[in-house]
Amino acid sequence: MAQIPSQNCTFCSKIAALYCYDCQQCLCTQCQKNIHGIVAVCQDHKVGDIHKAGNRIYKSVPTCEAHNKEFICYCGKCDCLTCKECITSSHNGHITKEIKNIADIRRKDVSQIINKLKTKVKEIEETLKQLMEVIRYRYSRIVIRILRTSRKILRSYIRSLIVIN
Repeated sequence: MAQIPSQNCTFCSKIAALYCYDCQQCLCTQCQKNIHGIVAVCQDHKVGDIHKAGNRIYKSVPTCEAHNKEFICYCGKCDCLTCKECITSSHNGHITKEIKNIADIRRKDVSQIINKLKTKVKEIEETLKQLMEVIRYRYSRIVIRILRTSRKILRSYIRSLIVIN
């Protein structure tokens, strides 16, 4: 059973025990019995235990701003989601596709892009390793030259002290 924080009833704000899948609303048992359950348009709604609804409670259904209706299709010409009223008005005659099909295609596209990016990251990591090796080699060569030069300077200084004394 899914763990969810307590939700309030849409009608009375008491703690909800039920969830209407059709209305996408949380209900207490009293409001389900006395309000939701007796309204004619709600009588055939699927209502269940709120805990079994789980995360569905938090997922809002995207709706059309113009008509406040749920999106049902994707308009390829306009590159946007459409509700049933949009299809017959502003998108009339446009080629529309099911949202699920477009989402599947876009998921594949994103997956391919991710794979390409992973390949690029591996290439960059390999190049970085090679650069680090070059830097280490050059660093060690410079350190060796500095040590040799400092020894020469030290020897020269010691010789100068011996000659002076």
